[in-house]
Amino acid sequence: MAPTVCSSGAHSPKLVIECSSISLEGSAELRGLLGARGVQMLAAPVSGNAKVIKAGRLSFVCSGPRAAFDAALPSLKLIAPAPATSARASWRASSRSATTCFSAW
Repeated sequence: MAPTVCSSGAHSPKLVIECSSISLEGSAELRGLLGARGVQMLAAPVSGNAKVIKAGRLSFVCSGPRAAFDAALPSLKLIAPAPATSARASWRASSRSATTCFSAW
């Protein structure tokens, strides 16, 4: 998907917020493809089931560069009231398995 997103027009996104459940290898591959095109990636899988969503308590567990988290925060807050980020500046990914992502232009 990254090659299509980043080469489908004159403009590339500056940030991709990856909200899916994919493998560590898939996440690393996507991060590498995006990074090669100068696009930051923030892993932001959601945490919560239908009951949690109905109660308005859905959350993201974010991992990636702090600058990417800061840039994504306004968009994340539209979906979940309190996204969280890992304290480490280095890349950390969790094991995940569905496919959803959106980009911030």
